[in-house]
Amino acid sequence: STVFTRRLLSDVLSFYKEELAGETGNYMSDRARASGKSVQDTLQEVVEETIVIVERIRNILGEGPVRDAWESFASGWIAFHTNSPRYRLKDLIGCEYIIIDGIDGVEKR
Repeated sequence: STVFTRRLLSDVLSFYKEELAGETGNYMSDRARASGKSVQDTLQEVVEETIVIVERIRNILGEGPVRDAWESFASGWIAFHTNSPRYRLKDLIGCEYIIIDGIDGVEKR
């Protein structure tokens, strides 16, 4: 599941730069064509599927060092994409850094 989640997340995080470049030979475009849905609806569907998979992984791992390692990996994976100029995500988020509340399972106050 982690490899599949990483792949889906990469597709979601790559979507913006691929749309800007007019790329159509990617997962979102291919899946949209195959399903007869719009690319935007397909993106939303993939985001929702990724959230479900992440929740399953967290439930399977429970609490403890393995879960902590997975959360650290997930945070790093997202940070890599959001901080890399290649993905141009700072165009969307309008800030230098993202802090994701609760990514480590702890709500920040």
